[in-house]
Amino acid sequence: NLLINKIELDHDAPVEEMAYSADGNTVYTINTYGKVSSFNTATGELRWNVKLDESSADHGATRNPRLWYDAESGIIVCYYDFIFSGLDAHSGKVCWQKAVENYMDSDVYFDANEKTFAYFEQKYIENQCFI
Repeated sequence: NLLINKIELDHDAPVEEMAYSADGNTVYTINTYGKVSSFNTATGELRWNVKLDESSADHGATRNPRLWYDAESGIIVCYYDFIFSGLDAHSGKVCWQKAVENYMDSDVYFDANEKTFAYFEQKYIENQCFI
């Protein structure tokens, strides 16, 4: 697949996860080193990329990059190295970040209206500024 080849070339590292926009015109990716990128699905053109912050705490080698797209809020929520980040899907601008103490290894549940999300231990991170 041409699109996958272009994405792999841009990342310089294995792509860990992908998510498509609601209209299918954009694919969002995160690689092993916390680089999040947006690509046009028709052309493979890179729209933007952002390197996520790393935690200052020593958690060992586990980074566990994860990525979800929430069409309702227009936010890409990423998890990398014990930090959740909310990125504007159109620009890649980091809107908010929240460090957590626990390793995250399951899905994230959104409530865009309440501007909250929950992860595996039902620990809520409240009032984050979704766009």
